[in-house]
Amino acid sequence: MSLNFGRKMNYMPLIISLFGGIIIGFFFYLLSQKTLIAILFGIVCLIVIVMLYTLKTKDNLDQWGIDDRGIYYRDYSTTGKRIRAILLPNISNEETVKFSEIKDFSIVVGKGMDLPRGIGPDGPIDVTFYVIDSAYQTFNSPYYLALKLDKGKDIDLDLSSNVKDVVAVNEVIRKIEEKTKLQVKLEKQRV
Repeated sequence: MSLNFGRKMNYMPLIISLFGGIIIGFFFYLLSQKTLIAILFGIVCLIVIVMLYTLKTKDNLDQWGIDDRGIYYRDYSTTGKRIRAILLPNISNEETVKFSEIKDFSIVVGKGMDLPRGIGPDGPIDVTFYVIDSAYQTFNSPYYLALKLDKGKDIDLDLSSNVKDVVAVNEVIRKIEEKTKLQVKLEKQRV
């Protein structure tokens, strides 16, 4: 049985980038009546839109799955891999982690959320920490499956797209515990 999480990259970012480049190029052609200027601005706009998509690709698209063979995920760790995923979404950049490679794993709650400076158990405003902390709990904080591999590599896999599907998340935890003989840890991200 296979469980999948997240969304896969599709052609929409490329189509939007091309369409945006054409519109900006056409706009500059109307302003200047020069084809070369229109083409240059269209290409610059195309590049800028693709780069804007690469900034958010890793945060928004984190497709991964688990089956009896291991955990497989799309690698968006570098800008080059993100650009390749936008320009060629059907070319696979899938990585596989075998259960035997997992040294430790945990569920991380609130990854990427920062507390204001000076607030926290080590800061000067300990009492306010609890008020801020309880306020953060009311927002939809992301949940990640953090894997520590025996090669010294850490992988974070987004669970927040299926956070309401408790059965699927529990099945992932059960399967990893069963295959690795490790116990899951629950961590709360603090920065």
